[in-house]
Amino acid sequence: MAANRPQETNGIRLCRLVFSFFVYAQAGMSDGSLGAQLDSIQSHYDLTFSVVSLIFLANAAGWLLASFLNIYLLHYLDLWRTLILASISNIIGSAIIVSAPPFPVFVIALFFIGIGACIYDASFAAYTAHFDEGPAMSLLFAAFGFGALIAPLVVVAMLENDVPWNMYYYVPLGISILNAPLLWIIFGSYSSPKVENTQTSALKSFTLVIRNHNVVAGGILTALSMASGEIFTSWLVSFMTDIRHGNDAAMRYVLSGYWVGLILGRLLLAYATSRIGPWISLTIYGTFAIGFLAILQFVDNVPANAVAASLTGFFQAPSTPMIISLSSKWDLHLALCVLDLSILRIPIWKDVTETEFLDYSWQIANTVQGKEKLVRFLHTVLPEEIPYDEDAPEPLRHIRTRDVFIQDVLNGISLAPMSIRITPHIMCVIDWTKPLSDPVRRQFIPLKSSFVKDHPKLQLDSLNETEDSPTPGLVHRYRDKALFLAVSVCPVYCRFCTRSYSVGGPTEELSSKRSFSPTRRRWERMFEYIERTPQLSDIVVSGGDSYYVPPEHLSSITERLLSIPHIRRIRIASKGLAVCPSRILTPEDAWTQAIIDVSATARRLAEVTWITRLAAQKLYEEGVVVRNQTVLLRGVNDNVETMKTLVRMLADNNIMPYYVYQGDMVSGVEDLRTPLSTILEIERHIRGSIAGFATPNFVVDLPGGGGKRLAASYDTYDRSTGLSTYIIPGKNGGKDRVYEYHDPL
Repeated sequence: MAANRPQETNGIRLCRLVFSFFVYAQAGMSDGSLGAQLDSIQSHYDLTFSVVSLIFLANAAGWLLASFLNIYLLHYLDLWRTLILASISNIIGSAIIVSAPPFPVFVIALFFIGIGACIYDASFAAYTAHFDEGPAMSLLFAAFGFGALIAPLVVVAMLENDVPWNMYYYVPLGISILNAPLLWIIFGSYSSPKVENTQTSALKSFTLVIRNHNVVAGGILTALSMASGEIFTSWLVSFMTDIRHGNDAAMRYVLSGYWVGLILGRLLLAYATSRIGPWISLTIYGTFAIGFLAILQFVDNVPANAVAASLTGFFQAPSTPMIISLSSKWDLHLALCVLDLSILRIPIWKDVTETEFLDYSWQIANTVQGKEKLVRFLHTVLPEEIPYDEDAPEPLRHIRTRDVFIQDVLNGISLAPMSIRITPHIMCVIDWTKPLSDPVRRQFIPLKSSFVKDHPKLQLDSLNETEDSPTPGLVHRYRDKALFLAVSVCPVYCRFCTRSYSVGGPTEELSSKRSFSPTRRRWERMFEYIERTPQLSDIVVSGGDSYYVPPEHLSSITERLLSIPHIRRIRIASKGLAVCPSRILTPEDAWTQAIIDVSATARRLAEVTWITRLAAQKLYEEGVVVRNQTVLLRGVNDNVETMKTLVRMLADNNIMPYYVYQGDMVSGVEDLRTPLSTILEIERHIRGSIAGFATPNFVVDLPGGGGKRLAASYDTYDRSTGLSTYIIPGKNGGKDRVYEYHDPL
C-alpha cells in the first residue's frame, strides 16, 4: 500500500522519537531480565531447566500472535489506541507476576507481556523507519539494549539485598501505567499514513502482506535475529555458571557486558553500515559474531568468554534494525507486519468490489470528467464542515465549508488551461480528510485561492514545440530523437501539463486548442518525415498519453517505425502506470502486449500504489523496461525526504528513476512551480546518498526550445532576481545561444 507521509513539526517528531526510545528501553528491561532471573525462577518453582524454559516460548507465542493481530488492530483503530492496548496487555502481565502466581499462570502472564512487547516493537519500529532509515533506527534499538543492560544490574542488586525476584515486575508495571496517558498525549494527534481506497478488508490486507515476499522474508529474518538474541541471553548466565563454574552474581555482569556490546554496536556500526551497504555489512558482522560465539563455546576461560560475549553482542547489534529497515523499504508502514489500512471509503463506490475496481473498463467508465461530474463527486466525499488543516497553505485556510471549497474549485477551473479528467484510482489516492493540503489533489483539482500571478515570461507552448514541428504532431528538437504525438487525450489531465496548448478539451480560459487527432493521414505525414530524416534513431511515442492509443493502433505505429532502417529505439511515454495501472493488470486488455518501453510518470509516493506495484512487477516479468520521470512541484514533492523516498521506492519496484524535471514555464499553474534553487538543493542531498543507477538526472527543459539540460549546468544564476541562463552550443557550427529560465515571482 502506498502511504502519504504525515506532516509533523521537527519538535513533535523529536518528542515522538524520544518517547519511542523510552518505550524500547522498557521493552529491553523486560527481555533482559528473564535471562538474568532464570535461576531464581527455576529455584522458586522447583522445576527443571527445560520446563522453566517454557517462559521464553510463552513470551514468543504472545509476540507471534500480536504480529498478526497488528494488521487487524491498525485496520480499525488509530495508532495511539493500538499502543494503549499494548500498555494494558503489559499491565495485566506484570500485575499477575508481582504476586508470584502458580507457574502456569506465570506462563500466561508472560504471554500477555509478549503481546504488548510485539505491538510496541512493531509500531515504534515502523514509525521510526517511516521517517528515518538509519541513525534513528539504530538509536531505537540501542535504547532497547540500554534497557536490557540495566535489567541484569537491577536483578543482581535485588539478589544481593534479598529482594524476591517477582518484585522486579513492579518496575514494568509502573512504567506501563505511566505510558497509557503519555501515549494519548504524544501520539493522540498522529495521523497514520493514508492509503488509496481499494475497499480492502483486514483479511485481504493480511493476505496482501503475506504475499509480499519482501515483508515475509524480512519478518522471518527479523524473528530469527531477535530469537537468536533471546536464546543467547537466556542461555548465557546458565552457561557461565554451570559450565564455566563462574560466580552466580558475577556471571550476571557478563550478561550486562553482552548488552553493553549490543548498545555500542548499534551506535558505532551505524555509520560503517551506511557506507558499506546493508547486505555486505550483515555478512561481515554475522561472520564476526559467529567467530566470537565459537570462542565462547570452545575456549574454557571466563575472562575470555566475557569478552567474547560482549563482542558477540557488538557484531550482532546491527542485524535486527537493518533487517527491519530493509523489509520496510517495500512499504513505509509494513515493518514487522504492521500494515496501516486507514481506508477512506468513497461513498459513491462503497459497493464496488475489488475485482471491479481493478478492472480497466470500470475505471474508464467511472472517470470523473468535466466540472459538473467533479462537483457531484465533491459533494459525496467532502464533509459539510471542513476541519481546520494546519498543513494547508495560508491562502486556503479560510475555506471551512464544502460549499466554499466547491466554489473555489469552480473559480479555479474557469482560469485553468487544463480541463478536468481524473480516474477513480487517483480519486482514491487523495486524502479527502485534508483536501486543502493534499499533494495529489493539488496536481489535478485547482483552487482559485491558491493561484499566484504568472511570471510575464510564461507562455502556453513554453518549450516552443510548435516551431520545432516539421509536421503537426512531430517534434524534432534533438538531432537523433523525435517526439511522436499520437493523440491529444490522457487518462488524467494534470494541471501543470507542458502541452496544455493541445491536450484535453477547450476550457473557459483556452477556448481553442491545437489538437492532434489520432488519424492515419496525420500519422502518415509524420512517418514520411521520419523516413526521409536518416539522422533520427530514437522515437518517443507520446501525446497526450499513449495509454489512450488503442492497442492495434499502437502496434501499427511501432511496427511501422521499426520497419524504418535507421530507427533503433522506440519508447512509449505514459503516466498510465501511476494513474490507472489496472489496464496493465486486466488480462483481456491488449495494450500491455503492444508496448516495448514505458516511461511512467509518478510524482509522489502516494501515486506508487500497491496496484501500481503489481502492474510494474508484471511489466518487469515480461521484460519491459520501465523508466520514471518526475516533475518537481511545490507542495507535492519539493523536499529532500519525499523525493529520496520516491526515488528509492521506484528502484525497489524495478522502475528506473530517469528524470526529475524543473517545472516548465507554463501559464496558469504558477502556484506549483518552484525556484531553480529547490531542485539544486534536492539534487545536492540526493546525489551520493543513493546508488548511482537509482539516481535520476535533475534537469531543466529550457523555454524556447533549448532542450533538456542538467539543472546544475547553468552558466549564471542570480537568486535575487530568479534569472538563470544556460549557454547551448550552436547547431552545425552556428553561434552559441543563451536560454533563460525565470523563477516564480
